[in-house]
Amino acid sequence: MTQHRTGPAFAAREHDAWYSEVGGRIPANILVFSGVVMFVLYIAMDLIASLSYDGYSYTDQTISELSAIGAPTRGMWLAMSVVYAALSLAFALGVLRVAGSRRTVRIVGWLLLVSAMVGTLWWFAPMHQREVLAADGGDWRDTMHLTLGGISSLEFFAMIGVGAFAFGRWFRWYSFGTIGLMLVFGALMNMEVANVGNNEPTPWLGIWERIAIEGAMLWQAVFAAVLLWEHRRPGVRGVEG
Repeated sequence: MTQHRTGPAFAAREHDAWYSEVGGRIPANILVFSGVVMFVLYIAMDLIASLSYDGYSYTDQTISELSAIGAPTRGMWLAMSVVYAALSLAFALGVLRVAGSRRTVRIVGWLLLVSAMVGTLWWFAPMHQREVLAADGGDWRDTMHLTLGGISSLEFFAMIGVGAFAFGRWFRWYSFGTIGLMLVFGALMNMEVANVGNNEPTPWLGIWERIAIEGAMLWQAVFAAVLLWEHRRPGVRGVEG
């Protein structure tokens, strides 16, 4: 690992950066820990909404169907997603604040910030329920929903691909393994997209999607935990990862 100590000029730029001022009264480690909390919250959102939706199949239906137009759990999901969005923003700002001169960590921070901002667009792009789609009742929101899904996948691939080199070898292999799972189970998901729109059975689609999406979210939580551990070690701040 090549070490580059943070010089006075760089330190000044970091101090004056706008993300150092946003939430400045909140300790940076608390903001970074939001990356762990947001993962736990998402899992809770998924489980609570799945159990509250009578007739919903956790195994065979997509996560998006929990917030679909007309779904009984849509209001619940939207309310909890506001908290999730706030945690996403806090996590991104925390990573930027502790990145120092570690270029890979800083890039991940910017990608997390973009992801947090793009994530708010999901509120305006819900999908319709399967029976509505099968009856040609879909509209621009369904198209936007699929587009956001593709953008989110690219964001995950980018941040995991860059973040893989932020820490040690074990984290690199863990990151590559996560990308591999996303590719495999993402491909299985895409094979079932037409069946969702035609209101046909989609066995195991819910499991495949959760492995791909929640696996990527788990990576963010692990990244946050490792970053916190590295940040508390003497001499690590301002080191290129």
